[in-house]
Order: sequence, then C-alpha cells, then structure tokens
Amino acid sequence: MRGNTGKRLINDSIDRAIKFRKEIKHIRANTKGWFFNIWQPDNIDNIACWELKKNEEWHGFNNIDSQHMYLDPIKVTLLTPGLNKKGELEEVGIPASIVSKFLDDRGIIVEKAGPYNILVLFSIGIDDTKAMSLMRALSEFKDLNDTNALVKDVLPSVYATSPIFYKNKRIQELAQEIHQLACQHNLPQLMFTAFEVLPTMVMMPNSAFQLELKGDIEECYLEDMIGKVNANMILPYPPGVPLVMPGEMITEECRPILDFLMMLCEIGAHYPGFETDIHGAYRQENGRYTVKILNFKGQVN
Repeated sequence: MRGNTGKRLINDSIDRAIKFRKEIKHIRANTKGWFFNIWQPDNIDNIACWELKKNEEWHGFNNIDSQHMYLDPIKVTLLTPGLNKKGELEEVGIPASIVSKFLDDRGIIVEKAGPYNILVLFSIGIDDTKAMSLMRALSEFKDLNDTNALVKDVLPSVYATSPIFYKNKRIQELAQEIHQLACQHNLPQLMFTAFEVLPTMVMMPNSAFQLELKGDIEECYLEDMIGKVNANMILPYPPGVPLVMPGEMITEECRPILDFLMMLCEIGAHYPGFETDIHGAYRQENGRYTVKILNFKGQVN
C-alpha cells in the first residue's frame, strides 16, 4: 500500500464503485417497472466521502448534526422495493433477505442485508469482472422475479431446507408473504423503537460475566425474558447492533426490544431458510429460542 501503488489501488476501487453506482441509476431510469435503487446523494460527480446534510432528503436522517456522518463511496447500499424514502412500507415489496440469498447462491458476498437494503463493498479486491457479475446477477434476479419463477429455481439453497414447503411456491408469493409480515408488525417503527429504548441496567457486564463463570445461569424462552437479567449480549444480525447487554433486564417499558426479536424469530419460524442469526439466542428443536439469564439472589421475576 506504500506510495503510488497504494494510491492507485484505492483510486481504482473508488472509480469502480462510482461507475457501478451510475450504471445502476442508468438502468433504473431506463427500465420499465421496478429495478434496484441506490442509497446516495443525487449528484455523485464530486468524488468524495459525501456528507449527510441536514436539509437533504436522500439519506432519511432528519435531525442529523452537520459534519457528523459521511458516506464512503466504496460502500454501496442497494435498495429493494418495499420501503419509501419516508420510511413507510409500501403495498408491494421484495425483502432484501431474498435477494441476498440469491446472490449468495451465485458466489457473490453481501456484507450486510437489512429489511430492504443490501450493502456490498468495492474493496481493492473487487475487479471489473466481479463488479459485472454483481450487475448481471441483479438483472437476472429481476427477470426471474418478473416471470414469477419457482423458488427452487431462484433460491436453490432455500428450497433445499424444506423441499415440501417450497414445492410449488413462486418467488413473488414468497416475497409478498414475508413483506406482509413486515407490514403486519410495522417493521420500520418497531425497529426504530427497539433501538431507541434501553434495557434497565441491573449490574455491570463484568459482574454478569463473573456470575456466568460461577455457573449462576439458567435458560429461559426468549418470550419470557421480561423481568429477568440477561447473562449474554443479544445481538441480531443484521443489523449487527447489540440490543441487550449482559447485566441488563428487559422491562415492560422497553418491551419493543423483545417485540422486535420475536418478529425476527417469527419470520424464520414461518419460512425455512430465513432464520435470523441472533447472537445470544439459541434456536431449539421446537423452533422457539432460548436465552441465558442470571440466577442469583435478588433475581427479579
């Protein structure tokens, strides 16, 4: 990375990411029906880390501080249909988890996937061939979705988890059913509230860890966590942000945290292959999740 070689590698990555961004916008503008959108300023001709400014609508952060957050050009966030710029769910949607699994089946690595967004990184290891492979895969997914292909032809790895369940299911049906679950739970508001409230701290994480080392723990079902002190960090992935830390307790005041976790579990329970990875929660054979709680004198029930 030293000297001009490093500068060239970085500049090539940025140029490739900018080219990809512009191509996505071009295809979207010239495509009948839907196509993937991209989360970025309206004008990306000025190559820089783009600032998220308070009075601009593209980023969705209404009360952001100036010179506080910037978008790295090589971090490309693709948007799937279903969520508008105001953060409201639309009537029809394609959850990003479906597209992410489609790309994974084709050897394309997605860094992270949210409900309706996919993050891909244009690092120095991404060449023109890999960038074109991603573009072709996105176009292929659109074609398969528009022709309403069978799930087994679009998502072979998902189909393999339950061939009987997915035997005659088509991709639009699957996408709309998962989207309707998000609508039913008002996912945007639920996520916002879950990450806005904080659990009650009963003890510091180190103290909770010491109790766990002593074996002062037991398991309980996730839905029964109210009033119990958590032993481990609970972190749903995505988005990869801790919701509960060791030594914290979920109370009625912060129930949205539990509601959000339960919604993630519900999607996996209904649709094999779409189980959410929740660090600190353990899926049992009956489909329910358990967590480790502290068992010590003074436990609140």
